[in-house]
Amino acid sequence: RVLQISHLQLLAKTYRFTFWQIAILVGMIFFTTVVHELGHALAAAHFGVRVRSLGIMLYYFQPAAYADITSSWELSSARQKAIIYGAGIYVQAILAGIASLLWLVAAIAGHPSSLLALFIASNLFVMLFNLLPFIKVDGYWIVSSLLEVPNLRDRALEWFIVWIRSTLTRRPIHAGKLRFRDLLEMPPVEQALLGCYGFSCALFGLGMWLAGVGFLFGVAGYFKMSEAKSSLAICAYLLTASCAYAAWKHRLRAAHYPFRSEPLAENGALKKDLANR
Repeated sequence: RVLQISHLQLLAKTYRFTFWQIAILVGMIFFTTVVHELGHALAAAHFGVRVRSLGIMLYYFQPAAYADITSSWELSSARQKAIIYGAGIYVQAILAGIASLLWLVAAIAGHPSSLLALFIASNLFVMLFNLLPFIKVDGYWIVSSLLEVPNLRDRALEWFIVWIRSTLTRRPIHAGKLRFRDLLEMPPVEQALLGCYGFSCALFGLGMWLAGVGFLFGVAGYFKMSEAKSSLAICAYLLTASCAYAAWKHRLRAAHYPFRSEPLAENGALKKDLANR
């Protein structure tokens, strides 16, 4: 209702923000992501799950906060895991409600805040985005937890890829070449559904990478860089970020420290010590 009253679409097209207003808006949005991750951490602590770390990372070339709650997969209750993964969105909804009340109070006083209206809209967009199950954000973790299918996205992508390869080469799918061998034992209907989900994940993932690159070009355009300088700077950034990410992942693997991972499958089944918890 607040967004309807504030004529958000017209506002976004006509309002001209200063550098500091943009910086404040970005800061407010980033603050909500930090609070979002704290919501995950508090919910995990409530259920006795150890929060391994909190910090900042790059997610599709964009800065984002994170909370490492990998240990939540050790919980036997799917409901508790779903609550932990949904806690961030719940906290964001509270922030959006508070911001909406502040906007209404300011509007009644005759001083509606355009910046606050855009913050509310951005916050709602981030909440809806986090509900999507096609990449590993909250929506995916919730669905995977409720279905009690770990590595759901990885399974779907693998099945989609091997199915496409088998169709194009007209060769059967060999279990020995699959990471998740139990895929061949699934009923045809489930295989079809998993393949459709894998296709959606692949398409959405590609869109996210393109959006990340577009974000970088948008930042370069804001600073009025030429196309050649923008391309060069973005290539250098991507190369540096890729090397830093690879080194970071190698360090985690060397320390046997799985970040935000799911329990691995062994011959298509979960390890017995985890499955029996």
